[in-house]
Amino acid sequence: MGAVIDTSFVDKSFFAAVAYLLFLLLLVPALIGISRSPLKLRAALHILAGMAAGLATGMAAGALSGSGDQAGHLAFLLMFFGGLWVSVRTIRRAKSARTADLMATPTQVVVASATSWKHEPFKDGISFPYHAIFDREQFALLKRGSIPQVMENHWFIYYEEPYLFFHRSWTGRACYRLALRSAQQGAEVTEALLSRDLAEQPGISPDYEVQLLDYLVWGLAGQLKPFPLESSTCYAQSPAKPERPWWRIGRA
Repeated sequence: MGAVIDTSFVDKSFFAAVAYLLFLLLLVPALIGISRSPLKLRAALHILAGMAAGLATGMAAGALSGSGDQAGHLAFLLMFFGGLWVSVRTIRRAKSARTADLMATPTQVVVASATSWKHEPFKDGISFPYHAIFDREQFALLKRGSIPQVMENHWFIYYEEPYLFFHRSWTGRACYRLALRSAQQGAEVTEALLSRDLAEQPGISPDYEVQLLDYLVWGLAGQLKPFPLESSTCYAQSPAKPERPWWRIGRA
């Protein structure tokens, strides 16, 4: 009689090898993506990697033990929750590292320039009475200017020697231009201009424009003053539109 060769072990080993190969094909690219991806995607890849590892381990356990369903399900759940746990730890570590970097890195001072914000050029202006004197620290703050960071920042201010320009942030409209003369002790205003386009609009109040400009200048120089309450032509972001009755809303 011929010898009977038991091939069940060979079949199990073959399926186990296929399962481990599948494990490597799915897990290695996921791990590479984890190391190079943003934080949220990294967490998702951790979970996918855990699922791949659980699937492959379950196939291998089922092939070797002969009870594929129970062992496969158990391994899948273990590896899935393992990937979830690793993703949570990764997020916490990344947030902690990011917070430490922000605390250790000093705030960078950004100096505004003409190219920092889209705006209309200051073409022509009308002189109006405004004078101020600044020390060196205040003059340094004025030369930094102001670049809007959020929608609530209504002004774009920049310095190009010897002028300090004031523009509205939403429209880029030119409003004021100050001429500053530098000295050893700081600087002083030698000329103040209001944009001619704004000065010729009806309802302009030169006295209020001086108050508003003074508020902006000293706020930029580090000394906040009370905000003037009267309306300003320059302070409007866009021309006012007449109100419509409610029944005409949506009609041309």
